[in-house]
Amino acid sequence: MVTLGIDVGTSSVKVLGVDEAGSVVGFSSAPYAVSRKARGVERDPEAWWAAVCKAVRDCLKQEHIGPSEVAAVGFSGHMSSVVLVDPDGRIVRPALLLSDPQGFAELGGISGELRGRIEAETHNPLNTAFSIAKLLWLKENASADFDRAAAWFTAKDYVRLLFTGTVETDPTDAYNSLLLDPHTHEWRWDWIDELGLPSRLFPPVAESVGVAGGVTGSAAAETGLAEGTPVVTGAADMACAAIGSETIHEGQLGISLGTSTTVIAPLETSEFAPEWHAKLTYHPLPSPYGQYALASLLTGGLALNWIRSLGDVNIGDIESVTPDDSRHLIFLPHLSGSGTPEFDSHMRGTLLGISPQTSMQDIAMALFEAIAFDLRRVMDLLNTGTTDKVRVSGGGANIGPWMQVIADVTGFPVEVVRYKEVSALGAASLAAAGSKAPSESSGAVVGRVHVEKTYHPRTEYSAAWEKRFRRYSDALRTSRQYYHRWRQ
Repeated sequence: MVTLGIDVGTSSVKVLGVDEAGSVVGFSSAPYAVSRKARGVERDPEAWWAAVCKAVRDCLKQEHIGPSEVAAVGFSGHMSSVVLVDPDGRIVRPALLLSDPQGFAELGGISGELRGRIEAETHNPLNTAFSIAKLLWLKENASADFDRAAAWFTAKDYVRLLFTGTVETDPTDAYNSLLLDPHTHEWRWDWIDELGLPSRLFPPVAESVGVAGGVTGSAAAETGLAEGTPVVTGAADMACAAIGSETIHEGQLGISLGTSTTVIAPLETSEFAPEWHAKLTYHPLPSPYGQYALASLLTGGLALNWIRSLGDVNIGDIESVTPDDSRHLIFLPHLSGSGTPEFDSHMRGTLLGISPQTSMQDIAMALFEAIAFDLRRVMDLLNTGTTDKVRVSGGGANIGPWMQVIADVTGFPVEVVRYKEVSALGAASLAAAGSKAPSESSGAVVGRVHVEKTYHPRTEYSAAWEKRFRRYSDALRTSRQYYHRWRQ
């Protein structure tokens, strides 16, 4: 039997088929375009459904997986999206995505006393990265749509609605509204009332491994799955990434090198440290794994794609990266602002020390070390005393020199997982756990991670990398002063 993991990403959907041994037996993906308006970033949720249907059909067809072989379906989805649906489950308006900046003014209208309670109890700052901002913006600026809506969902919850007809969300996605109690997994109705948000919009909260329902006849016709196939609730993409990379225990660190770079640090029973506030964010994992701290660098693949767009740069030509502490070239890759630990929206990409001999490969190498230096800053903040290695996934994990630099700079062995789409893999793992009879499963998800290659720190370069890190840190301080002095 096979379980399917469906990851509804920000730019494409990915579908993985996983067998009972934990091996990937099928993969497909389908893209969709982002609608960028003058003020915001929106997406047509119907495009998600069309892409999901295509990707599921392709996965089944390409790998000759029969509909009766699929034991269950699980979901992962990008966090903080807000989808409004009417009482019949129809889309009311385009969805607002995590990167949509609208809602800043509305957050400013929250009383200082309520703001303090929300930030203290959720361990997160009130900013536009969370869906609370989007809900408040819709209430004030799209009141007709808001009044028509019967519920709000995140991306994976809307897609699951079309599979099953059931209305619900899970704690890992619901928590990104900052309106969920992390311990009871119940909505904070007192906060919701104080904010003037209608209670009807907040769907029931179910556990991530719970079975939400079965594939309906209409969904079966569109996807090629068998009617009645169990559909598991699923979880947010970063929570699924932790499961898919088996980064679920304290002391482990998971790095995802995608369009942005993220670091997952499971906390299990530990508290969120006060010094992490507004530098890291706090999120629950599916039960029984506790919670995790998340670092977001907001760049990585984004900067690499920018380099590639400028001209011919063959990353494959970069065989290795060795530190040269006398080299002036520094790349600050914060094209759209910096993330952890400063979250400085005024920062921009900066190149220092360019000469007539500087090549695109040189700039790419400067990017590799810049991300490694920013990761080191994250690890210094986390105080990774119990960590003995890091596990890396995402498209950037395919670039060997980059992995070697991260190992050198952080001082930790870097394990590269074989299957890079760890969010979809985590969704398939949730489906496998949820489809088992209670007598066969405690509800825990058992990961089966395959490590493709391990990169070990080259201690002979430690001193040179330390000098490069000091040079990078100095450039970062200088550039921050510049951008704040001349901010508009």
